Amino acid sequence: MALNLLGLLAVVLAISRTTVADPDILTDFITPNGTSIGADFFTYSGLGAFYDPNPKNFTVIKASMTEFPALNGQSVSYAVLQFPPASVNPPHTHPRSAELLLVMLGTLEVGFVDTKNAIFNQTLQVGDMFVFPKGLVHFQYNRNHNQSAIAISAFGSANAGLFSVPKSVFTSGIDDNVLAMSFKTDVATVQKIEIGLKTIVNCFLLLSSFFSICYVPPILLLHLMECKSEFLIELNFVYIVSWYFLTSNATTSANNTSNVAFPLFLMRMACAWSKSSQHWFSYHYPSYYA
Repeated sequence: MALNLLGLLAVVLAISRTTVADPDILTDFITPNGTSIGADFFTYSGLGAFYDPNPKNFTVIKASMTEFPALNGQSVSYAVLQFPPASVNPPHTHPRSAELLLVMLGTLEVGFVDTKNAIFNQTLQVGDMFVFPKGLVHFQYNRNHNQSAIAISAFGSANAGLFSVPKSVFTSGIDDNVLAMSFKTDVATVQKIEIGLKTIVNCFLLLSSFFSICYVPPILLLHLMECKSEFLIELNFVYIVSWYFLTSNATTSANNTSNVAFPLFLMRMACAWSKSSQHWFSYHYPSYYA
């Protein structure tokens, strides 16, 4: 059932995509505003510290046109993929490039689905390479629960693009009834998926706005992330704390850590409420947490 669903998505995406690629340039390279440059312009060190034998979350470190402007017009880019044990890079596509993946550490299960609904999957060891054709839905999965994995991906575009199937389908505002009918399920199941995805997205968006507007004491940020990652529920308590910080003059300076006790108290109370309410709902509505 899952493979058929993935195949259906591959067909829809392949039919709807247009032929896109990096444009040819009429100069040797492109410089910002025609400014004078040196060898440093063609050097990028952002991947130098990528190795982490114990990553906590699936992480992608990019060297694309955005991070490395010298790639503009050169039709090439890189990405380093770090997989904690038992983690996945969810089904996605790159509309402007194929992807050539090389495993550097651990093992990965990889695969893609073509427009005929055929799946091509393989288990890769260190040194193995696998190519994902341009625009097709593909994934990578570290099945090992004890060993992390690291891979390097090369792209034939300075900006390969990314279309994440779960986020694009379930967090873009498509009507729940449309999704339920398309996936042959019910609205409640669709909403359960949406809550899981949207909560994570909202958390990082909100924390980003914190940093852009005011200083957030590290101890409070740590409690926010711990509470969020443990319960994965709606962020009512985060909104309370954010309101406090956005309206308090005590948070306008990194040197001013006063008045942290009150929002921290709210945070702990909200966590306690979240935990008790989740236990209550899981007891009375076990199917929701199945």
